Amino acid sequence: MEREYILSILYDLTLTIGGETQLDTLFRQVLQRLLYHTAFPAGLVLTDNKTEGAATYCRIATVVGDHLLEQRSGQKVELPATLTDNSIELLNATALPADLNINEKYHYCLKLPIDDTSLILLLSPHKPTSKLPLTQIFKPVLANLSRSILLCRNSEQLTRTLESDRDQARSDLAIALERSEHERSLLQASEQRFKLAMCAANDGLWDWNLQTNEVYYSPRWKSMLGYEDHELENAFSTWEQLVKADDKTKTLALIDDCMVGKSDGFETEFRMRHKAGHWVFILSRAVMVRDNKGQPVRMAGTHVDISERKAAERAKMEKEKAEATAQAKSQFLANMSHEIRTPLNGVLGLAKMGERENSLEQSHELFQQIGTSGQHLLNVVNDILDFSKIDAGKLVVENQPFMLMTSVDNAVNLIRNQAEEKHLLFHVDVAEKLPPWVKGDALRLEQILVNMLSNAVKFTEHGEVNLRVLAQDGNLLFRVSDTGIGMSENQLAQLFKPFEQADSSTTRRFGGTGLGLAISINLAKIMGGDIQATSRMYEGSEFILTLPFVPAEQVNEPHAPVTPTTGGRLQGVRLLAAEDVDINRLILEDLLMEEGAQVIFAENGQQALKLLQEQGVSNFDLVLMDVQMPVMDGYEATRRIQEMAPGLPVIGLTAHALEKERERCFAAGMVDHVTKPIDPERLIATIQRHITRRSYAP
Repeated sequence: MEREYILSILYDLTLTIGGETQLDTLFRQVLQRLLYHTAFPAGLVLTDNKTEGAATYCRIATVVGDHLLEQRSGQKVELPATLTDNSIELLNATALPADLNINEKYHYCLKLPIDDTSLILLLSPHKPTSKLPLTQIFKPVLANLSRSILLCRNSEQLTRTLESDRDQARSDLAIALERSEHERSLLQASEQRFKLAMCAANDGLWDWNLQTNEVYYSPRWKSMLGYEDHELENAFSTWEQLVKADDKTKTLALIDDCMVGKSDGFETEFRMRHKAGHWVFILSRAVMVRDNKGQPVRMAGTHVDISERKAAERAKMEKEKAEATAQAKSQFLANMSHEIRTPLNGVLGLAKMGERENSLEQSHELFQQIGTSGQHLLNVVNDILDFSKIDAGKLVVENQPFMLMTSVDNAVNLIRNQAEEKHLLFHVDVAEKLPPWVKGDALRLEQILVNMLSNAVKFTEHGEVNLRVLAQDGNLLFRVSDTGIGMSENQLAQLFKPFEQADSSTTRRFGGTGLGLAISINLAKIMGGDIQATSRMYEGSEFILTLPFVPAEQVNEPHAPVTPTTGGRLQGVRLLAAEDVDINRLILEDLLMEEGAQVIFAENGQQALKLLQEQGVSNFDLVLMDVQMPVMDGYEATRRIQEMAPGLPVIGLTAHALEKERERCFAAGMVDHVTKPIDPERLIATIQRHITRRSYAP
């Protein structure tokens, strides 16, 4: 019976606690079953409160009969030592704290220590009766209960751990989701900014997935080649078909370098065919994306249309090349002019000296022919220089008042002898009521008229040459007609082209460079006019120069001293001339002394300065200064003369005839510039002009 009684209690408790995982529920159910089997009317379950101290417990459950009065009230109580040891015993209930002994109606307390953390108290007003000792009944019960409580606590701990892990996982997931959403928003914003940047930068975008071989080309990528988005397939072959073959090999080599790890990207230029058929210059930038093993997974980049930049670069290169060519040509012409003019100055000067000093008719005529040939050569050189200036756009014309008939007479007088030598009638007809003064470039007008008149005389064997000057419709017209060989329509079409003449036989028969009329028509257009020509074969030609008719007021020139027209025009003038070439010194001395001047020569600029210092600045009225000389050139010598005697005029003598050389002379302090071969009349007039204006302090 005793064994069966204990087994029945164990069986009942086993059923009660089996599978229970909640500790509070387990305690309540065990307490209720113990009260049932022992006939105790009430019971308490206490657990050790480790945070408050070893003797402090919290009430878990209070049961009276079948009624649960409270569960986990959280009430904290301190127990006497008799209640906290590990023995099973029946105690006097008066040992209980007053708040555990309800209304102090319980006198007996059965203490059942489950383990070192839990305690069951069974209460009764009467001393319980039992056929067996209490320890025999409850010892196995409590041992079994202790194991269940341990399992229950482990289960709760595991549950709490799982719940904590679950809560942490939920928290981590929530944070991850929040972060993912934030990153997605950032990515969308970044993509939007990238798209806006691509649109603003006008760049095309491409993306090549190396794992799937899929390629994306943006609409802008396609539109810069003239295609709509749907017109080009998103495939690598699209680029291969459109890129120029000469550029494809180079670009594929750059891609291969990225594939094998030699580089992580590239920047290159190539040409792609536009839908319209022309080539578009593309600047391509690419970057390689690799996985964590370093293997290439995709390549992306941009395309930029740089056709305009390339065109600008080509234009700049062509301009620089043209400028370099023009500079080289200008330098060549300058050097050529200098090298020809220097000996030509000697030829013309000696011819003039021989013509003047030889009275024999045969010798006189011989020197005259030498001078004529030299002048012809000089005219050729001048034509080439004028043409080079026009071709470079550097020829400048003046717009100053001048006497119209003086310029006409100057041109006519240069040609009249040629006409008389060929026994041609030479007529000049000037309309009435033309103003004596007009505005323009007198020298260039004379140059055009001389060219037109000399051509008329050159190509006329018999008959006459006529010049008619008149005003019509606000223009001045200069009509030059002849009865010469004439021209066909085809010859007229080539007439004003440089280096062209009527035909090759004309060149052989009459000579010439073919530049005269080309220069003349360009000069006319620069001055706002034009030249027209009409002709019939074997009947003659007519050239009409048209220039704007701008009347001008008379200009009062300073009165020059009255001097004879030939010889003695420089009587008493004291000159210092710096010239390094012997023959040029000889010619200058003959010319200047013939005109009555006193001349002292220096062979270079340094000698000229020394003579001024030794003889005194006041002993000279003017300095003639060659430009290219050894030891000290004319530019440096002129600058030092200006420091020594600021008012002493210096006239440059140079075989350089280009405008920049003239400007360089003025920049050095020279008052004028006379080119070689020296025109005696011009040199004398220039000297006279600057002597009359001289006012310096010695």
